[in-house]
Amino acid sequence: MIGCISSIMYGNMIIKEDDRMRYFVEDALYGDEIERTLIIANPDDLIEKIELGGLAYVHEDDLENIEEYRYESNPSDGVMEVEDATGYLFIAAEYELTSDERNFIQDGYLDLENMDMFEDLDFENISDKEYKKLEKETEEKLTKSIIKKMKKEGCTVNDLETYISYDYWDGSNWKEIPVKHWYHEVNWIEFTEEFAKMEEIDFKRYNTGHYKLYRLKDKTLVLINTSYYQGSLWSICFLGYKNIDTIDEALEHIDRMKKEI
Repeated sequence: MIGCISSIMYGNMIIKEDDRMRYFVEDALYGDEIERTLIIANPDDLIEKIELGGLAYVHEDDLENIEEYRYESNPSDGVMEVEDATGYLFIAAEYELTSDERNFIQDGYLDLENMDMFEDLDFENISDKEYKKLEKETEEKLTKSIIKKMKKEGCTVNDLETYISYDYWDGSNWKEIPVKHWYHEVNWIEFTEEFAKMEEIDFKRYNTGHYKLYRLKDKTLVLINTSYYQGSLWSICFLGYKNIDTIDEALEHIDRMKKEI
């Protein structure tokens, strides 16, 4: 039975969604923003990931091969997609491994004179032969210890907390926007249920994009602006229960709202 330190055994928080479009609106900083950023995500655009900071990991097929072990110090920007993490074992390195073991994985070699376990050893009085022997014995000792700990305490991806990000190409690079996170506060509120079965009322194209006016299932109106510029996100205006039937009327109403602020 594979164990797992309690500090990372939160359980998988993400439940598999259906194939519908998902909608996320940027949280209003002050509650009175008229135009807010919107994400309209295809299922393939939402990626479930784990954060690697503080974890050591290795694929199960390479469990006995110390050269394939990896360690991400904390804090770290390192992440792995859940789909790619299948078959790996993970361990809370900062709890389960010594600093010497972590450095050995991270560096791929030993620096005996800077290791905690030899802080009291006088290296000036040992020969090169003794040094090489000690180096070999230490490498074998650390390797055996790390593998043993991974076998005993290693977790699979199903035991780790995950988060969801919206990944998109901005024209130059891939961008990641976390929209759901198990620990960190995110700036996005999901509106998928509120936007379900919304009715399109009007459509208007302009030079670099188009508008769509929708009536939601609770009868409120929203205006969504789609830009044709690569990498641009959408914007949305919540219009409330207004007697508005066209894009032009919606834009006029938004102009009046802006002037009143």
